[in-house]
Amino acid sequence: MSDAVKKQQGSARKPGRPKGSTTKKNTGTTTAKRQSSTSRDKSRPRRPAYEEEEDMGFMRAEVIIICSFAVAILLFLSNFGLCGIVGEILKSVQLGLFGILGYLLPLLIFIGTCFYLSNQGNIHAAVKLGAVIVAVLTLCGLFQLLFGKMPQDGPVTQFYIDGAAGGAGGGLIGGALASALMFFVGRAGAYLVFLVLLIICMVCITGKSFVSAV
Repeated sequence: MSDAVKKQQGSARKPGRPKGSTTKKNTGTTTAKRQSSTSRDKSRPRRPAYEEEEDMGFMRAEVIIICSFAVAILLFLSNFGLCGIVGEILKSVQLGLFGILGYLLPLLIFIGTCFYLSNQGNIHAAVKLGAVIVAVLTLCGLFQLLFGKMPQDGPVTQFYIDGAAGGAGGGLIGGALASALMFFVGRAGAYLVFLVLLIICMVCITGKSFVSAV
């Protein structure tokens, strides 16, 4: 009787791994998952250094653009006497140095800053920016010849005083350039040099041929 019961129990038991094998299997699976997750964390690519540098460069450019915009607004309002004592000082400096072009200086500063930051490393953009600077200086000298006073024996600072007083002429920069050219090539020669420089700058800025246009 007992032998028959044992045979029935033995046949009822399912074939497979011995008792305790399920626990070992679960433990092995958990360990494998931990190892795989650890290996995935290690194999996960880190953020490249150049991307971090790009982010820093972007933030730096944003700060510079915002600051240049604020400076341009301050200078622009100063030219119209809307910024108090500080505005009067800034106005006299702008007009004293650049004359008539002092009124456009705030706009030129902001546009030039944005253009430089958006074209870093571009040699053609650098040439155009340099041509704009030379063109501004050339116009200062040309405006001094056209609208400013040319003192014969007065100091160079007289150009600054005249420009700061009413913005006439090309200010200190234009007066110094015009005086130097007039000393060497005369008034007519100064006009010619300024016009040639202005044409060359326009060709560099626009990339268009002046000869073919004529």
